[in-house]
Amino acid sequence: MENLIEIKNLTKRYKSKNAVNDLTINIKKGEIYGLIGNNGAGKTTLLKMIAGITVPTFGAIVVSEKGIKTGTLISKPYLYGDMSAADNLKALSVAAGYNIDKSTISETLDMVGLSGVGNKKAGSFSTGMKQRLGLALALIGNPDLLLLDEPSNGLDVEGVVDLRNIILKIHKESETTIIVSSHILDELAKTATRICLMKNGKLIVDCSEQEFLEKGGGKSLEESYLKFMAQN
Repeated sequence: MENLIEIKNLTKRYKSKNAVNDLTINIKKGEIYGLIGNNGAGKTTLLKMIAGITVPTFGAIVVSEKGIKTGTLISKPYLYGDMSAADNLKALSVAAGYNIDKSTISETLDMVGLSGVGNKKAGSFSTGMKQRLGLALALIGNPDLLLLDEPSNGLDVEGVVDLRNIILKIHKESETTIIVSSHILDELAKTATRICLMKNGKLIVDCSEQEFLEKGGGKSLEESYLKFMAQN
């Protein structure tokens, strides 16, 4: 597969600390790229730089195609609490310049498991429902690139499984390139085609799940992850 994004020597410095430190990776078109690492590893900062929310201190992010559409769910979703779920989607679509009709809004809400609650105010939603609505917002406009930062936050077991199926469905039907960060290694492995482990802003390993197990020397992803973290 060809590269959709080439990240070269990317660095983001905050005062005296590099949140992302001289990172070089390639994101291939149509893959699900999984980001893992401990708190402070730089995953969220990396996603924000790819999304254009945060400006790099050094380095470059090169996109192979012009005009790609990006959908993001980074940190907590920004919602208008006094507006309905459907109106949140409509407001974003108008702001982004998309012509989204009511049927598309309904289909998007159905896809993320919010069927039948489109007219309810987002402020009354549970944490898990807000996370689902955030995912729906990220899907507006059928993005070519989807950036998801801990998308399973606030979801129960059923919700995590639903999220996995949504990600796989999006990937299968539209071949969307997806970059997703998660602390749930086994769950991430069920969707990701490649895994990137970061620590203190640096790249530790970038490979397939099988290679991750082999290089880490563990019997499970969790065991290999702990070995990588201890060695680096």
